Amino acid sequence: MKVKVRVDSKGRILLPKEVREELGDVILIEKTDEGYILKRVRDPS
Repeated sequence: MKVKVRVDSKGRILLPKEVREELGDVILIEKTDEGYILKRVRDPS
């Protein structure tokens, strides 16, 4: 799935509701040579 996201005036990334529901409350953002990857974190501690 690919989605287009926006950044608001405070620098927050706005994700669609269905993406937020699938990812959960805590995510890991990983930088790669090709861009960024969002990963779900199962245990936030």
